[in-house]
Amino acid sequence: MYLTTFDVLKKENGVKVPKTLSLRLIREDELDKLYEFMVKVKDSMGDSKNFSLEPRDQIFMPYEMGAKILGLFDEDGNIVGERYMTLLSHGKSEYALDVGLDEEDAESIIYLKSTVIDPDYTGNGLQYKTLEFAKDYCAKLGYTKFMSTISPFNLFSLKNGLQADLKIRALKKKYYSQEHPTGLWRYILFLDKTVEDKCSDEVIYIDRSELNKQIEYIENDYVGVNLSEDKEKIGYVRLTDKGKKHIEDF
Repeated sequence: MYLTTFDVLKKENGVKVPKTLSLRLIREDELDKLYEFMVKVKDSMGDSKNFSLEPRDQIFMPYEMGAKILGLFDEDGNIVGERYMTLLSHGKSEYALDVGLDEEDAESIIYLKSTVIDPDYTGNGLQYKTLEFAKDYCAKLGYTKFMSTISPFNLFSLKNGLQADLKIRALKKKYYSQEHPTGLWRYILFLDKTVEDKCSDEVIYIDRSELNKQIEYIENDYVGVNLSEDKEKIGYVRLTDKGKKHIEDF
Protein backbone atom coordinates (compact mmCIF):
# COMPACT_ATOMS: atom_id res chain seq x y z
CA MET A 1 0.00 0.00 0.00
CA TYR A 2 1.38 3.36 -1.05
CA LEU A 3 1.53 6.02 1.65
CA THR A 4 1.71 9.06 -0.62
CA THR A 5 2.88 10.22 -4.05
CA PHE A 6 5.12 13.02 -5.31
CA ASP A 7 4.85 14.77 -8.67
CA VAL A 8 8.41 15.34 -9.89
CA LEU A 9 10.56 16.11 -12.91
CA LYS A 10 13.00 13.44 -14.10
CA LYS A 11 16.11 14.24 -16.12
CA GLU A 12 16.02 12.27 -19.38
CA ASN A 13 18.57 13.06 -22.10
CA GLY A 14 18.94 16.63 -20.88
CA VAL A 15 15.19 17.19 -20.70
CA LYS A 16 13.03 17.31 -17.56
CA VAL A 17 10.04 14.99 -17.91
CA PRO A 18 7.00 15.01 -15.53
CA LYS A 19 6.71 11.82 -13.48
CA THR A 20 4.90 10.58 -10.39
CA LEU A 21 6.76 8.71 -7.65
CA SER A 22 5.05 6.58 -5.01
CA LEU A 23 6.18 6.11 -1.41
CA ARG A 24 5.70 2.96 0.65
CA LEU A 25 7.54 0.76 3.14
CA ILE A 26 10.24 -1.50 1.70
CA ARG A 27 9.53 -5.22 2.04
CA GLU A 28 12.10 -7.75 3.21
CA ASP A 29 12.15 -9.42 -0.21
CA GLU A 30 13.17 -6.06 -1.74
CA LEU A 31 16.33 -5.55 0.35
CA ASP A 32 18.66 -6.98 -2.31
CA LYS A 33 17.27 -4.62 -4.95
CA LEU A 34 17.47 -1.75 -2.50
CA TYR A 35 21.13 -2.43 -1.75
CA GLU A 36 21.92 -2.69 -5.47
CA PHE A 37 20.32 0.73 -5.90
CA MET A 38 22.35 2.21 -3.02
CA VAL A 39 25.61 0.81 -4.42
CA LYS A 40 24.77 2.17 -7.87
CA VAL A 41 24.21 5.68 -6.51
CA LYS A 42 27.35 5.55 -4.36
CA ASP A 43 29.45 4.41 -7.33
CA SER A 44 28.08 7.29 -9.40
CA MET A 45 29.41 9.71 -6.78
CA GLY A 46 33.02 8.52 -7.10
CA ASP A 47 35.27 8.78 -4.02
CA SER A 48 32.82 10.67 -1.86
CA LYS A 49 33.25 11.16 1.88
CA ASN A 50 29.67 12.37 2.08
CA PHE A 51 28.16 8.90 1.70
CA SER A 52 29.44 5.98 3.79
CA LEU A 53 27.79 2.73 2.70
CA GLU A 54 28.05 -0.25 5.05
CA PRO A 55 28.31 -3.85 3.80
CA ARG A 56 24.92 -5.44 3.08
CA ASP A 57 24.96 -7.72 6.13
CA GLN A 58 25.58 -4.74 8.42
CA ILE A 59 23.36 -2.08 6.91
CA PHE A 60 20.17 -4.12 7.27
CA MET A 61 20.77 -5.35 10.82
CA PRO A 62 18.50 -2.58 12.23
CA TYR A 63 15.84 -3.62 9.71
CA GLU A 64 15.91 -7.14 11.16
CA MET A 65 15.38 -5.54 14.58
CA GLY A 66 12.24 -3.71 13.45
CA ALA A 67 13.48 -0.62 11.60
CA LYS A 68 11.43 0.86 8.76
CA ILE A 69 12.63 1.91 5.30
CA LEU A 70 10.52 4.20 3.16
CA GLY A 71 11.02 3.45 -0.52
CA LEU A 72 10.40 5.75 -3.46
CA PHE A 73 9.20 3.91 -6.59
CA ASP A 74 8.90 5.13 -10.15
CA GLU A 75 5.96 4.39 -12.43
CA ASP A 76 7.54 1.05 -13.46
CA GLY A 77 8.01 -0.08 -9.86
CA ASN A 78 11.77 0.56 -9.72
CA ILE A 79 13.34 1.83 -6.50
CA VAL A 80 14.58 5.40 -7.02
CA GLY A 81 14.96 6.55 -3.43
CA GLU A 82 14.95 5.49 0.20
CA ARG A 83 14.64 6.92 3.72
CA TYR A 84 15.87 4.58 6.49
CA MET A 85 14.47 5.01 10.03
CA THR A 86 15.49 3.02 13.09
CA LEU A 87 15.82 3.37 16.84
CA LEU A 88 19.12 4.84 17.96
CA SER A 89 19.41 1.90 20.36
CA HIS A 90 19.76 -0.40 17.35
CA GLY A 91 23.53 -0.01 17.19
CA LYS A 92 24.14 3.73 17.73
CA SER A 93 23.33 4.26 21.43
CA GLU A 94 26.61 6.08 22.01
CA TYR A 95 25.37 8.93 19.80
CA ALA A 96 23.04 9.91 22.65
CA LEU A 97 26.10 10.53 24.82
CA ASP A 98 27.67 12.58 22.01
CA VAL A 99 24.87 15.15 22.28
CA GLY A 100 24.70 15.25 26.07
CA LEU A 101 21.84 12.79 26.61
CA ASP A 102 21.84 9.57 28.60
CA GLU A 103 22.50 6.31 26.76
CA GLU A 104 19.09 4.96 27.78
CA ASP A 105 17.51 7.84 25.82
CA ALA A 106 18.54 5.95 22.68
CA GLU A 107 15.43 3.80 23.17
CA SER A 108 13.23 6.80 22.42
CA ILE A 109 15.16 8.46 19.58
CA ILE A 110 14.50 7.77 15.91
CA TYR A 111 17.81 7.62 14.05
CA LEU A 112 17.47 8.84 10.48
CA LYS A 113 20.04 6.37 9.27
CA SER A 114 20.27 7.20 5.58
CA THR A 115 18.58 8.66 2.57
CA VAL A 116 19.53 8.02 -1.04
CA ILE A 117 17.89 9.60 -4.09
CA ASP A 118 18.47 8.64 -7.72
CA PRO A 119 20.49 11.49 -9.33
CA ASP A 120 17.93 11.67 -12.15
CA TYR A 121 15.41 12.96 -9.62
CA THR A 122 17.54 15.51 -7.78
CA GLY A 123 16.16 19.04 -7.71
CA ASN A 124 12.69 17.96 -6.61
CA GLY A 125 13.25 18.42 -2.88
CA LEU A 126 12.72 14.69 -2.27
CA GLN A 127 15.27 14.44 0.53
CA TYR A 128 13.46 17.15 2.50
CA LYS A 129 9.98 15.89 1.61
CA THR A 130 10.75 12.33 2.71
CA LEU A 131 12.33 13.68 5.91
CA GLU A 132 9.18 15.62 6.78
CA PHE A 133 7.06 12.57 5.93
CA ALA A 134 9.26 10.37 8.15
CA LYS A 135 8.91 12.79 11.07
CA ASP A 136 5.11 12.79 10.72
CA TYR A 137 5.01 9.00 10.28
CA CYS A 138 7.03 8.44 13.46
CA ALA A 139 5.09 11.08 15.39
CA LYS A 140 1.89 9.08 14.77
CA LEU A 141 3.65 6.16 16.50
CA GLY A 142 4.50 8.36 19.47
CA TYR A 143 8.04 9.36 18.57
CA THR A 144 9.12 12.99 18.73
CA LYS A 145 12.92 12.72 19.03
CA PHE A 146 15.09 12.47 15.91
CA MET A 147 18.81 12.24 15.24
CA SER A 148 20.88 12.31 12.07
CA THR A 149 24.54 12.37 11.06
CA ILE A 150 25.61 14.57 8.14
CA SER A 151 28.99 15.32 6.59
CA PRO A 152 30.12 18.95 7.03
CA PHE A 153 30.83 18.90 3.30
CA ASN A 154 27.38 17.63 2.26
CA LEU A 155 25.72 21.00 1.83
CA PHE A 156 22.51 19.61 0.34
CA SER A 157 21.79 17.23 3.24
CA LEU A 158 22.90 19.79 5.80
CA LYS A 159 20.51 22.38 4.38
CA ASN A 160 17.63 19.89 4.51
CA GLY A 161 18.40 18.80 8.06
CA LEU A 162 18.54 22.34 9.41
CA GLN A 163 15.45 23.32 7.43
CA ALA A 164 13.63 20.43 9.13
CA ASP A 165 14.48 21.95 12.54
CA LEU A 166 17.22 19.52 13.54
CA LYS A 167 20.09 21.29 15.32
CA ILE A 168 23.80 20.52 15.23
CA ARG A 169 24.68 19.20 18.69
CA ALA A 170 28.07 17.59 18.01
CA LEU A 171 30.87 17.32 15.44
CA LYS A 172 32.90 14.11 15.70
CA LYS A 173 34.77 11.46 13.72
CA LYS A 174 32.51 8.50 12.87
CA TYR A 175 32.32 5.59 10.41
CA TYR A 176 35.79 4.11 10.86
CA SER A 177 36.41 1.43 8.22
CA GLN A 178 39.07 -0.11 6.01
CA GLU A 179 38.18 2.48 3.37
CA HIS A 180 38.32 5.31 5.93
CA PRO A 181 40.69 4.17 8.73
CA THR A 182 40.84 7.64 10.30
CA GLY A 183 37.06 7.99 10.26
CA LEU A 184 34.85 10.64 8.67
CA TRP A 185 33.76 13.95 10.14
CA ARG A 186 30.06 14.06 10.90
CA TYR A 187 27.70 16.57 12.41
CA ILE A 188 25.27 14.95 14.82
CA LEU A 189 21.92 16.70 14.58
CA PHE A 190 19.08 16.31 17.08
CA LEU A 191 15.45 17.38 17.40
CA ASP A 192 12.88 16.87 20.14
CA LYS A 193 9.57 18.17 18.81
CA THR A 194 8.05 18.36 22.30
CA VAL A 195 10.75 20.65 23.71
CA GLU A 196 11.35 24.24 22.74
CA ASP A 197 15.04 24.93 23.32
CA LYS A 198 15.85 28.25 24.91
CA CYS A 199 18.70 29.91 23.04
CA SER A 200 20.51 33.22 22.99
CA ASP A 201 19.39 35.83 20.45
CA GLU A 202 22.92 36.37 19.12
CA VAL A 203 23.84 34.22 16.10
CA ILE A 204 27.54 33.57 15.49
CA TYR A 205 28.41 32.42 11.97
CA ILE A 206 31.37 30.07 11.53
CA ASP A 207 32.80 28.87 8.23
CA ARG A 208 31.86 25.24 7.54
CA SER A 209 35.53 24.39 6.89
CA GLU A 210 36.58 25.59 10.38
CA LEU A 211 35.87 22.30 12.12
CA ASN A 212 37.96 22.90 15.25
CA LYS A 213 36.36 26.27 15.84
CA GLN A 214 32.90 24.74 15.53
CA ILE A 215 33.83 22.00 18.00
CA GLU A 216 35.01 24.65 20.44
CA TYR A 217 31.68 26.47 20.27
CA ILE A 218 29.65 23.25 20.51
CA GLU A 219 31.60 22.25 23.64
CA ASN A 220 30.55 25.62 25.10
CA ASP A 221 26.82 24.90 24.70
CA TYR A 222 26.32 26.33 21.20
CA VAL A 223 24.12 24.56 18.65
CA GLY A 224 24.01 25.00 14.87
CA VAL A 225 20.66 26.25 13.65
CA ASN A 226 20.97 27.60 10.11
CA LEU A 227 23.16 28.42 7.12
CA SER A 228 24.36 31.85 6.07
CA GLU A 229 22.94 33.37 2.92
CA ASP A 230 25.93 32.23 0.87
CA LYS A 231 25.72 28.72 2.47
CA GLU A 232 29.40 28.88 3.46
CA LYS A 233 28.85 29.45 7.19
CA ILE A 234 26.74 27.85 9.92
CA GLY A 235 24.86 29.99 12.40
CA TYR A 236 25.39 28.98 16.04
CA VAL A 237 23.37 30.13 19.05
CA ARG A 238 24.06 29.46 22.71
CA LEU A 239 21.76 26.85 24.25
CA THR A 240 20.57 28.13 27.62
CA ASP A 241 18.08 25.38 28.52
CA LYS A 242 16.88 22.01 27.21
CA GLY A 243 14.30 19.45 28.27
CA LYS A 244 14.16 15.67 28.38
CA LYS A 245 11.28 13.20 27.95
CA HIS A 246 10.99 9.47 27.28
CA ILE A 247 8.86 7.86 24.57
CA GLU A 248 7.53 4.30 24.35
CA ASP A 249 8.92 1.47 22.18
CA PHE A 250 9.18 1.71 18.37
